[in-house]
Amino acid sequence: MFNNPEWASEEEWDAYAWFGFAVSEAQAVEAQLLIIVTALSMAQSKREQKEDEWRVLYDSMGHLTLGQLLRKTEPYDFLSEDMIETLQDVVRKRNHLAHEFFWPKTPLDQQDPSPEEANRELKIVASLFSNTSNQLEHIVEDALEKLDVERSAVRAIAEQALEQP
Repeated sequence: MFNNPEWASEEEWDAYAWFGFAVSEAQAVEAQLLIIVTALSMAQSKREQKEDEWRVLYDSMGHLTLGQLLRKTEPYDFLSEDMIETLQDVVRKRNHLAHEFFWPKTPLDQQDPSPEEANRELKIVASLFSNTSNQLEHIVEDALEKLDVERSAVRAIAEQALEQP
């Protein structure tokens, strides 16, 4: 599809940049969903919300994929139908980026998009991920408040996660 980065055109470099931005926005969605799932799990178990309890539960779910995290929310009936549909779309598009964007499943699956087409697609996907992340910020705030979860524990976990390479 694209040239080796050493020989990439300006349009190809733009696609690489948009790809990186889109993936980082998808990771933001994943992190917020992880906080929501952790809060729901803590609230259901009614465990005392100590920072180390949060860390154990958060870390135990940290290996889950975006799709698995979304499925973990189902028993709680916490997210609106619209948000679930949006997140299902995010999962599909994130998986396409991760597994197929630069490497189609088979050579017959699709013709390689031009760098311009790739940039258009990546901008649309990055926008979806960014908008979803913004919507989830409000849901995270609501979840922590409704579930009476200690924000200090969540903040400590989030800050530690940001410090890790």
